[in-house]
Amino acid sequence: MQTVPIMPDSNLSMPLEGVLEHSGWLRDLARRLVRDPNAADDLAQSTWLAALEHRPRADRPLRQWLASVLRNFARQDARGAARRRAREECVARTEAQPAADERLLRAALQREIVDAVLTLNEPYRTVILMRFLEERSPREIARELDVPVETVHTRIARGIERLRVRLDASRGGDRRAWLALLWPLAERPWGISPSALGAILMSTQWKFTLAVLSVVGALAIWMVMQESPVSSPVSASAAAAPALADSPPVHTELEVVALGAVREVAAPKTDEHGAAPSSAKVAAVPALVRGKVLDQRGQPAAGVALSLVSDGKKLADAPRLTSGVGGLFELPAPREPGRIVTADPALTTVLAGMIGTGAAKIDPVVIVARRIPLAGRVVDEQGFPLQGARVVLEIGDGFRTRFREVLDRSITGQWSAVTDAAGAFAIDEAPSVDAARLRVSLAGFDDFEMPAPETGDRALLITLTRPRTTDGWVRGVVLGPDAKPLPGTYVSFGIDSTQTGDDGAFGFDTDAEQSMNRRMNVVPATLIAVKRGLQSVRFDAPLKAGQPDWPAFVTLRLTATPLDIAGRVIGTDGKPLAGARVWIADATLFGALGQGPAHVENILAGAEGESWHFVVSDSDGRFRIEGLLDREYRVRALDEATLLRVQVGPVHAGEQDVELRLPQGALHLRVAGRVLSNQGTPIAGVRIFPMCDAFQARFQGEVIGTSHDALDGVVTDDEGRFELEDVPKTLVYLRIEGESVIPLEYCRETEGDPSDPQAAFAQLPKDKIENLEIVVDQRCHLQVELADPTSADELAVLDSEGAELTIDVFVGNGRESNQRTPIVDGRSAALALPDRGKTLVLYLAGQEVSRSSVQLVPGALQTVRL
Repeated sequence: MQTVPIMPDSNLSMPLEGVLEHSGWLRDLARRLVRDPNAADDLAQSTWLAALEHRPRADRPLRQWLASVLRNFARQDARGAARRRAREECVARTEAQPAADERLLRAALQREIVDAVLTLNEPYRTVILMRFLEERSPREIARELDVPVETVHTRIARGIERLRVRLDASRGGDRRAWLALLWPLAERPWGISPSALGAILMSTQWKFTLAVLSVVGALAIWMVMQESPVSSPVSASAAAAPALADSPPVHTELEVVALGAVREVAAPKTDEHGAAPSSAKVAAVPALVRGKVLDQRGQPAAGVALSLVSDGKKLADAPRLTSGVGGLFELPAPREPGRIVTADPALTTVLAGMIGTGAAKIDPVVIVARRIPLAGRVVDEQGFPLQGARVVLEIGDGFRTRFREVLDRSITGQWSAVTDAAGAFAIDEAPSVDAARLRVSLAGFDDFEMPAPETGDRALLITLTRPRTTDGWVRGVVLGPDAKPLPGTYVSFGIDSTQTGDDGAFGFDTDAEQSMNRRMNVVPATLIAVKRGLQSVRFDAPLKAGQPDWPAFVTLRLTATPLDIAGRVIGTDGKPLAGARVWIADATLFGALGQGPAHVENILAGAEGESWHFVVSDSDGRFRIEGLLDREYRVRALDEATLLRVQVGPVHAGEQDVELRLPQGALHLRVAGRVLSNQGTPIAGVRIFPMCDAFQARFQGEVIGTSHDALDGVVTDDEGRFELEDVPKTLVYLRIEGESVIPLEYCRETEGDPSDPQAAFAQLPKDKIENLEIVVDQRCHLQVELADPTSADELAVLDSEGAELTIDVFVGNGRESNQRTPIVDGRSAALALPDRGKTLVLYLAGQEVSRSSVQLVPGALQTVRL
């Protein structure tokens, strides 16, 4: 290519965007100067490349300068035309033609670029077509789309970057492979000959494609000029073209749009020619979270307004979010964890998608359904209203089996209400789900259950019935210090519990099918009554032939007031320790309240909803534990910074000078090592942190509930390495968890039973504790589908030795673990399994029906169809 007779400025060059704003006008001028359209296009391109390498004076209009350069090229071409014809008459010109396979590759690349443009996500496709097909300026595009010019610049740059990424991926990451093919396209905007154009025009179906092909040339220039020079016959001007910065622009707003949506950002401030100042700083773009919205039948739900919430409240900086084609959405990772729920007033969230503060390997899935109102009244057999009845809408266990997606990051919503004095209740945001059921419960009445209406109902009338009177009933009354009935007193009967009515009365049916005593095979022998402000009272039934012999009626009377224990916590440095947790280690089990165990001391302290109740020491290390019975206790303290704890006792309730001193020399100063797979490869990006079983609820000597405490810990590096400081030597273990692995608790020591050879850190020497090799199972996802839904109703997975593996179904922050899992209507849920699984076993009515080999692979969901 010929050079332009102007003086170059090595420090300044014309931004590509500024030149392309005049591309249409420049091409028209070239075609007026020469008759051959191809020659005109060559002239226009020569001028573009010259403008990229050189720059006119600031006081000279750009269009005038471009016209002069174009005319110079035209004159030079005219003068050289005669000389070329003379030479060509004497010597046959040997023209290097591209090989046939290169032509095919280049044609395939043209088609690939066209396809990539047409399948770009919005808003990038629109701005790319407006800019390069319609040759609209960024300002014109900004006015039509009603967005800032900076946003248009950003969308153009982002759109082209996505095209480049797609071309990279299609060629194994080798960007030079497709760049080399793009040089000829950059030198001829359409990259096709006039004869080829005529053939294309003969086909109607190619008319639109031809229009889009006009984009290819301009995009070729953009993508080529943004890269480092490759080994190709390209002009010096092209090789010296300024590259657009790959760094993301500065963010000025948050906006998430339909599918493929990304956070909208404004480009750095530019000068009059569109160049960014060298001092402009570019902010890093946070990780994107991508997810999907489905309806209750598993179909993609597009156009659904979404919201990011935390603790039921929308996050202050939450972006506007709408699901797009295929129900897909994406948004920048938030500053704090939250849940994606629908913001559409006509819909309700059945499963919310949980997201954290960084990129996730498993996408959150949101399940939505039509919102319906459910309201009505709960009455007894005589039609009298029942206050305090709990109405709950529940989703059936088989609901998750409808979906072929991994639902590890999806958590089921909750819908409930409690009846008022008129027996009325209302659930305004109930989902219309055919698998939902309505359950109603109230102490002293049989539980009620029915399929939830799918169309909404504001006039439900639910009648609860009292259990039939049998000899199996245990009845009684609770009285206060004045011998008057005490309403609202908690009463437990073994594990079952209730509250007294206005008359202080209570009753338990020993034969009730819903009894937790019956479910856990417990024969209750005690009654316990607890009311805050009064000492608890306990009644033990007399035994007859080794079985409780309950009287026809039991009277329980509360009189004395609760006691307390006070003292101070001393740290390992001998100074008072502030912020330490202090609690009773052997609290008195009351029974079950709600979904978990409750303790007498918690109820007396007003903390009946807490399984593990503790107090926190003040700045002088002092503490006071209230709501205690007149007995001896074991008292514990824990340093929140390290999880180091100490226990003293027996301490009788009422003592006020108890000292809890944390031991010295009880910490490993450094714990380090690697996390490896079963194949010995390092596992990166998993969280490892110290954890302890701070409190355990026990019933008849058996642990029925555990409350944990943990530190933040660290994340393993690319070699699976980690390092922790100040880890207690006993009663602490390492928890390893992440979306790529099955959670593991390494060196877990059961309190009072350190029989495991690797149970306590105290047993590990320093050279081992600083060079640990912890092997974890990689998480694999499997879903089973049966051609005959009646052929099996349960499945298990075995390892190479034939042992049943634990099967997990992750639900938000928790998981349900079993060795066998149900198959509902011929399909299982998306199951999480360790990569050691080798054999799939199907069962029907408890009997094995078939076995088949499986090869579990970490990553995407595997579907096994049998």
